[in-house]
Amino acid sequence: MEKAVDSILAQVCSDFEFLILDDGSTDNTWDILAGFQDSRIRLVKNSENMGLTKALNKGLEMARGEYVARMDADDISLPERLQRQETFLKTNNNVAMVGCGVDVIDESGKKIQKINFPTIPYLLKWRLLLVNTFAHSAVMFRKDAVIGVGGYSEKLKYAQDYDLWSRICAHWEVANIPDVLVQWRFWKEGISVVQAKEQEEVAIQVAKQNINYVIGRYPEEGYFEYLRGLYTNRTKALSFEDIEGLNRNTRELLDCFYKRFNYTSEIVKEGIKFEIATYILSGLFKSPCSISVKVQMMLHWINQLKLHSIFRMFPILFSRRKEIGTRIQNIFRQH
Repeated sequence: MEKAVDSILAQVCSDFEFLILDDGSTDNTWDILAGFQDSRIRLVKNSENMGLTKALNKGLEMARGEYVARMDADDISLPERLQRQETFLKTNNNVAMVGCGVDVIDESGKKIQKINFPTIPYLLKWRLLLVNTFAHSAVMFRKDAVIGVGGYSEKLKYAQDYDLWSRICAHWEVANIPDVLVQWRFWKEGISVVQAKEQEEVAIQVAKQNINYVIGRYPEEGYFEYLRGLYTNRTKALSFEDIEGLNRNTRELLDCFYKRFNYTSEIVKEGIKFEIATYILSGLFKSPCSISVKVQMMLHWINQLKLHSIFRMFPILFSRRKEIGTRIQNIFRQH
């Protein structure tokens, strides 16, 4: 906790309110926080534990600034985080929220993983339909925009951040700065691990609501499971019938997506199709059928999506999906 507080006090920009909510702690948390001597710190202690969602809304209401940056007590913000995110929002008036890349660190502070979230606006909006594309501790948003969509839903105990981002995205643009500006601490006993099943169940419901917003109804269960599985590494083996179902439903979803968010550029449409194709190809490699059948299925998918050039696909596959590139290379070596 001390390192988290220190990381905010050490920010390059110095003009900010540092609102810290102690949600009814029963240990020495309050005494530690009270020991920090800095006029920017504003301490608030809840008399009893409200729970994360209500505490987040309370903090949102109390915040005095135009922009609000989120961070948990165990995470660390790098020195330029607040300055860069504030500058981004000031220069992009159509963007309501901006995240960034994060380094995942263990309990001792050792880096164990780097997470790069999508930064291309239309791909970010597309993926957000299906999965969370922001780290909760790494976002800065416009306070008025978040209040305007109702804040955090107090009906949800888990994945309340994904639900909020989805509602913001329906009315505003959202973005990610590609650079790492936050270190997110991974705890084996953390909520994301201990309550992983519950988090996933709520995230699935949010994703279904997102698709309902786009097409006007909830998705077919089987199709939804396959499509979302491509983005959560839970892809099942795909058959020709599965591919056909994905083709039919995805074309409809894409058409409605373009209309809902007013995307008319062919570059945007091709970009999303190529992205889907890379994930579909990853799913095909898990199929038990022969390589020749897999190639036929891939070509069938590309034809159904009406991709303009198969040759444009391979550089994207190699750059975005390294594991797919390795597999393709192995296929060529074997044949």
